[in-house]
Amino acid sequence: MESWQAELNAVISTGTRVGIASGDIWPINIGRSVIEVALLGDTINLAARLEKNCLVDKLLIDNRTHTSGQRHDPVFMSSLKLQQIIVSTADAKGQAFPIRAWAQP
Repeated sequence: MESWQAELNAVISTGTRVGIASGDIWPINIGRSVIEVALLGDTINLAARLEKNCLVDKLLIDNRTHTSGQRHDPVFMSSLKLQQIIVSTADAKGQAFPIRAWAQP
């Protein structure tokens, strides 16, 4: 990676982005001769939009996940030092309203 980037003028971000949303999903088999599972539902779409809006090597979670985490393990959630942000409907395609989310600084 280092030698490849040494040959580029462009700055290309590498790393991982994680978007997490809680809610209902529906697994379906889309395979013909073998089982191939796809996941459907607004929760999957929201998680994808959160991932898209996340900073590199960070995570972005929806408010529902944040609330659940606070109930179950407030010490862990506090250790993440998450900050509330609002993801606009323009950045969360398919969502009818802006999304309250929590991001790592």
